Amino acid sequence: MRPIYPGDLQDASRAMLTVGAPNREGVALSIIKRAQIADRYRKRFSRPHPRFGPGTISAAARSFPLAPVPRSCDQSYLACMRTFLSCLAGTKEHNAS
Repeated sequence: MRPIYPGDLQDASRAMLTVGAPNREGVALSIIKRAQIADRYRKRFSRPHPRFGPGTISAAARSFPLAPVPRSCDQSYLACMRTFLSCLAGTKEHNAS
């Protein structure tokens, strides 16, 4: 997976906002998995994955519907960001083993 920047976190959170709270962790894990798949594809074939892009979180998140950019960080947006970061940390710990 490519380096993660603030825009990646925003796009992941926007994708998660489009589903109900019980489904947000699943969307987060799917975004992470798609970014990993796309990055491996990019490294192997020297071009972006046809559906998931170049291996960034943002490109993977954009394979889902996105909520509008929030005007402020309300509780739902912050909850999405917390969930995404928690899933990301768990994935990185899993890959480090």
